Amino acid sequence: MRKKFLNLVLSFALITVLLPITVQAQDGECRDALPPRLVVGANGQVAFTDGSPLNVRDAAGLTANQIGQLPEGASFVVAEDPVCADGIYWWRIESMAAGGWVAEGADGEYFIEPYASTAPDVAFGTWDWNLYRSKYSYNDDVPDPFQIVPPPSYAGDMPTLPINLDEVQFAADAGLTPEQLALLAQNGFVVVPGGFKQFDEAYRDTETWWSFPLEWDGEIDTPGEMGHSCFVTTDAMLQVLHDIFDNLLADLENEAFYPTMLNEVLIPSPFGGWQLSRGGVFSYYEFVGNINQRMTDEEWRAQVDSGSLPPRPSWVSAFFSE
Repeated sequence: MRKKFLNLVLSFALITVLLPITVQAQDGECRDALPPRLVVGANGQVAFTDGSPLNVRDAAGLTANQIGQLPEGASFVVAEDPVCADGIYWWRIESMAAGGWVAEGADGEYFIEPYASTAPDVAFGTWDWNLYRSKYSYNDDVPDPFQIVPPPSYAGDMPTLPINLDEVQFAADAGLTPEQLALLAQNGFVVVPGGFKQFDEAYRDTETWWSFPLEWDGEIDTPGEMGHSCFVTTDAMLQVLHDIFDNLLADLENEAFYPTMLNEVLIPSPFGGWQLSRGGVFSYYEFVGNINQRMTDEEWRAQVDSGSLPPRPSWVSAFFSE
């Protein structure tokens, strides 16, 4: 069918030379064209027809310059409302491969179509996003990320980049470096190393932050004592997505990684029974070997010097001496 479309292009070029006045009068009329099916801002794809690629042009019209091609099944984003030219509706599209104008169809056949997801339909639970965004607390339970349906306004609720940080109230007081502020403006978020006192309370949690001494003042003495990295964003939706993803990783660690390590490392350990009977306390820095036992600094240093154990942060000595 697209071969016939190519013949139409050649025929049109010939008619343009012979009958320019007649063509000009008909140009732009789309009474007989296929009805438009795409929506600005939505995804589309090249329809599967005869295997031929779809031409991408620098303007709407059969005589416009070809600037690229898209294979069947290629996806794109619709950038503008359709334009009628040469009796065909043309859409401006953006894609990773090529951006420009494409014909919607001809001779009763569509060349492009709304994007059809191949993902199976899944029955998801519902969740009040507005309530979450307005009353969310870090210590609250985050819903199962696989049971959340984004709100209808999801696409339009993302930030418009770049961000004007002059309109962001906390930006000047966040303690970010110029490089971090530049990334925040560029992306709407930035991940900064841990250890910032400004973010200590927001990221402190009895389950995930207990490995730091209570007297920690936010200053970094050694790399081993660095706090958790912090996610800083200017957009509520990005914060929600980060919270969901962070919660998913925490679930994987707590429910899969740590139990596996306990079974594979601690249980077979010859020290296992002794450690359990003594009620030994250990941190996640130290449980990956036969090392979750109370030691004096001298005993620990001897094993570190011999290469049997890695160094531990300076605060561990005080923690284990209690």
